[in-house]
Amino acid sequence: MKKNEKVSLEDYVYEEIKKAILNRKIPPKMQLNEEQLAEVFNVSRTPIRNVLRRLQYEKLVQIIPNKGAYIYEPTVEEIEEVFYLRTILELEAVKLACKVATAEQLDELEKLTYLEEQLYKQGEYGDALPVTTNIHLGMVEMSGNKLMLEYCNELCNLTNVFLAFYDSVQTESPLAPCEHRNIIAAIRERDEEKAVNMFMEHFSRVKSYLRYNHKDIPINLADIFQPYKQ
Repeated sequence: MKKNEKVSLEDYVYEEIKKAILNRKIPPKMQLNEEQLAEVFNVSRTPIRNVLRRLQYEKLVQIIPNKGAYIYEPTVEEIEEVFYLRTILELEAVKLACKVATAEQLDELEKLTYLEEQLYKQGEYGDALPVTTNIHLGMVEMSGNKLMLEYCNELCNLTNVFLAFYDSVQTESPLAPCEHRNIIAAIRERDEEKAVNMFMEHFSRVKSYLRYNHKDIPINLADIFQPYKQ
């Protein structure tokens, strides 16, 4: 989007709700009432309904017939399955990257880790997650396997939902950027064993900080969202 380009009503509502979810301002299982959201954003219920469908496609929201829309709550089994699949695919990608990655590709990934670090330290969790995703996908892309990249992209998007809801790590002390740089350094050295070990340690650490509980704290949507300005 260009700097001075006007954001459409629906896109504005979509981005605001998605950002609130990823920044943990709205907890899992909370109902998103169409009428309340329409009032808070000062829009009709039609764009709200469309936005909730878009968020459902991304597994951020679950729409239950005759009940309404709720913030999605993944099961522990679902989370384990996604992490398992990511581990299998990304481990192979790291091994391949150790053989074919170029210095330019690794330099670009390393730059991203510093942006990632800055965003986590600022508490911008929702903005940091896509950067983290791009780092992981960058490693997969270096493997040269386009199908692997496609599958990993889908799995990373799901993982971001899980991390937004259940990652207990304090964002002021991010560990991921440093761990990512260590993996990149090992790939640069063509040390496959070291890169694999560091990748496994990184994934094990991320999983160990998941906490599958949350407090049901009353949320006032008017405190989170601002009306759409024509």
